[in-house]
Amino acid sequence: MPNTDNPLTGTGLSEAEATAAIGNILNPQGQSEAEAAPVEDNPEGQKRAEDGKFAAKEPDAPADDAETDMEAEEGQGEEDATPDAEMEAQEADPEDSELVDMPETLDGLAELLELDAQALKDMKVTVKEDGKSRDIPLAEALDGYQRLEDYRSKTADVAEAKKAFRAEQDAVAAERKHYAEQLGPMVQQMQARLAQDDAKLVKMLDPDSSAYDPEGYVREKARLDTERAQATVAQAEADRIAQQTNAENHQRFMAEVAEHEQALIAANPSWGKDAVKAKKDLDEIRSYVVSQGAPKELVDNEFRSYTLLLAQKAMLYDKQQQRKPEVTKKVRKLPKTVKSGPQRERVDPNVKQHQVNLSRLGKSGSVKDAAAVFKSGNYSR
Repeated sequence: MPNTDNPLTGTGLSEAEATAAIGNILNPQGQSEAEAAPVEDNPEGQKRAEDGKFAAKEPDAPADDAETDMEAEEGQGEEDATPDAEMEAQEADPEDSELVDMPETLDGLAELLELDAQALKDMKVTVKEDGKSRDIPLAEALDGYQRLEDYRSKTADVAEAKKAFRAEQDAVAAERKHYAEQLGPMVQQMQARLAQDDAKLVKMLDPDSSAYDPEGYVREKARLDTERAQATVAQAEADRIAQQTNAENHQRFMAEVAEHEQALIAANPSWGKDAVKAKKDLDEIRSYVVSQGAPKELVDNEFRSYTLLLAQKAMLYDKQQQRKPEVTKKVRKLPKTVKSGPQRERVDPNVKQHQVNLSRLGKSGSVKDAAAVFKSGNYSR
């Protein structure tokens, strides 16, 4: 389209249109007029634009150059905006991201690495067993972990079941004890009453007794036989309860003894491998406790681990204290240490004093020092 603007007559735009066009040229990015104002270098031209009298460019500035500058600025704005748009697109696109979400399963990891799941399970991992490191397949490590978890779960279940069983057993034992306490006195009362009734039966058959009553004897004897049978059943039940209680108490006692034996073996592992050594060491511990004044009957029946282990520590401590004088005596008998290097000969004190006197006489020349020399040299006594 040809440019019809006349630099002499103007563009033919209205005052408002011209002001908007100049604003677009000076502020291509959409800045406000207050921000674009410092860019204008011609205050006089700015004043004329504000007054509405500046409707065209300077005569020496063709309109084609203005359009070219506007297009260049608009193109530059589009180029500046392109990198930001591309960066936003890259951030929005998950395929271009370098971060990879790790799978939660081993099969998912094998699929991500494009490997066979079995090949991944055959890879070696390092584990420690009894303080030693060794390499095992990953599948074996996983199986071991599963077995360990299964063992822990079953152990916990067994412990809970054992705890519940003990609670139930305690409740049954308490109920049985209460029943036995009620049954015992009742059996004694029945037996005492039967003894009195037997004496009455004898009198009922004695013609000389005022209680003589042969017919009543038959009725009374039948009644007493029934009560005697009931007393026999009650006594048998009391005996059964007593035997069962004793058996359960003995079973509990043996279980407690076994627990304390395990504690003793845990503190002394060699006892678990050699029963003869364990018996010998325990006999020695018990003999030590008896030597300290404890009754032999109580010591021989002692099985509690904490008591025996405490006595063992005391015995070992006393043994260590008794060995101290022997160690000290052996140390005293050791030869004295000799320092390295040439050994100096020991000088006789008399010879050393004679040398001192000679040196003094050589310096003084006095009669007194000469007499000291003769004396130290054994010339006079």
